[in-house]
Amino acid sequence: MVNNVKCQIHNSPYFTFFAITSQCHNNQMKTKNILKIVIVGDSDTGKTALTVRYVNGVFDPGTTPTIGVANFNKIVKIEDREYDVSLWDTAGSEKYRGLTPNYYRKADGAIVVFDVNNSSSFNSVIRWISDVQNYSNAQIVVCGNKIDISDHHREVTTAEISKLTKMIGIPYVETSALSGVGVFQLFESLYKEINLRDSPKSQISDENMKSTTTSENPQKEGCC
Repeated sequence: MVNNVKCQIHNSPYFTFFAITSQCHNNQMKTKNILKIVIVGDSDTGKTALTVRYVNGVFDPGTTPTIGVANFNKIVKIEDREYDVSLWDTAGSEKYRGLTPNYYRKADGAIVVFDVNNSSSFNSVIRWISDVQNYSNAQIVVCGNKIDISDHHREVTTAEISKLTKMIGIPYVETSALSGVGVFQLFESLYKEINLRDSPKSQISDENMKSTTTSENPQKEGCC
């Protein structure tokens, strides 16, 4: 359970870096498991608002476009194990795009965010997914944000989203950072994907696959 949140701001010529650390009730508790999650997508899709809603449980109407990256930390329990989750909220602006690959490296998971009321941000989803996959082995979940806005403003149809998610085989969750709808489900969905990938059963299955492949393609011995 989160007891207090502290914020440090570091300025540099390239970006403003926010480090938000969650403090726990039990000061003696030691967290050995760390997860790195990157949150990407076009500018003005609500990435920072989503992250703040998840970490602090509130909607902050005063959020401004991220410059470079904002880093948040939250202690969570996954499958009876405690994790220190490091959330990297990246800038969606083109001028910071060259910096973003630096934050993908060693990421365990990624959330690709688009605005359901902005078809251009939806059209960028494949590009963001490709960027993540080029620089990491992160599990990915796609997020359609701002569903609180009335339906007649919605530009991306459920049919379009369904077609995309079936094609790429990546989980999809709709959210509203304003109301909080779907936000917890979004992160739980990503943790589930990471846990499935990293589970002993999954690793055993991978080893069996390698073993089967090896046995089906035995090396030929040369004659003397």
